[in-house]
Amino acid sequence: MIGWFGLTLCWSVGAAEPEAPTGEALTGPRLVHWTEIKIKNHVVPKYPRKARNQDLEGDCKVRLIIDERGKTTSVEIITCPPEFAEVSTQAAMDTDFFPMKVEGVPVKAAFVFTYKFRLGDAPSPAPSQPLAPPPPDGLFVELKFPELSCSQLAQVPYPEQARAAGVESACRVMLYLNAQGEVIFTEALDCGEPFLSAVRAPTQPFICAPVVQDGEAIPVIAEYTFNFWLQ
Repeated sequence: MIGWFGLTLCWSVGAAEPEAPTGEALTGPRLVHWTEIKIKNHVVPKYPRKARNQDLEGDCKVRLIIDERGKTTSVEIITCPPEFAEVSTQAAMDTDFFPMKVEGVPVKAAFVFTYKFRLGDAPSPAPSQPLAPPPPDGLFVELKFPELSCSQLAQVPYPEQARAAGVESACRVMLYLNAQGEVIFTEALDCGEPFLSAVRAPTQPFICAPVVQDGEAIPVIAEYTFNFWLQ
């Protein structure tokens, strides 16, 4: 059983380790081993309701091609039960990767990935969590994070489901700080689940010295990147 996108799934959709491409080389994209690929924002396919109701399990092996920006441009089904083909293809298309680079130059790449669909004990998924509130109103002065004097109060945990799937991420957010230097809101700029929930989990990841302007402490916003890298 794994959780993803703020859901606690009552069945598991596990992303297995991508496999090295086999057979004849593709023309154009660079064939790479899965260890050379880093995932930026991993999308897990939803377990099809029809398959879940029929207690069906299966593996869906697909070949992905990503462009120089790390965007999926093509998904080819290699082997996959028909019940899981559509959701696996859509998840692969929606997943973002860090660009594959050769001598520092981004290139197109091709590799194989396998989605594993396994049923859990519970019959249906739990309800999703409510959407995060919008950023607070008011005038916030934008600063660079290094301009602030901040101390880290709480360690942001690495999401266990992402660790198990070998997923890494650079989670870029905008921090809203009140006049007392307390983080009151975290807005996602380039950060997907489950990393965003992990970043928002500590009520106070940082405490910063108040920013004083014209003799008065003011609220500020600052961009910050939480890096989740597997050791």
